[in-house]
Amino acid sequence: MMLASIAASICAGSRTPGCSFAPSDAVRRDWQQALHRLDELQRFRITPDNVLCTSCISACKKRNRWQEALQMFEEAQRETLEPDVVTYSAVIGACSTRRAATHAVDVFEQMQLKGVEPNLITYSALINALKEGDDPEKALELFAEMQERGLQP
Repeated sequence: MMLASIAASICAGSRTPGCSFAPSDAVRRDWQQALHRLDELQRFRITPDNVLCTSCISACKKRNRWQEALQMFEEAQRETLEPDVVTYSAVIGACSTRRAATHAVDVFEQMQLKGVEPNLITYSALINALKEGDDPEKALELFAEMQERGLQP
């Protein structure tokens, strides 16, 4: 469904004739249009990378479409994407709603199992998700963990 490495390098700021997609388009434009463009690029067998995936996840977040963000993230991983801390943080941020807080926790745990170190943005997004999900105790635990790791808000 998504595409990035080649898409980002070909389209993002390139001089490729007719290339109208850049990762920032996903943030500025409607989330549906961003997903449509990803589908278009996939027809050319362009594989996803973290830049494009993260941009589209961010577009979904801005429209409160956490389900689509999560689906896109999972599909990109099936297509060989190795998410980095920025991509994980974007997904966790997209899941910062009352109904999606458990998904944010799941993504955070998956991130740690894969050896990706959370940063301040990751912790902030997860703490916000837990706050929205009515789990202030867990949010405080994560805040303490964040500080133990030397990360200060």
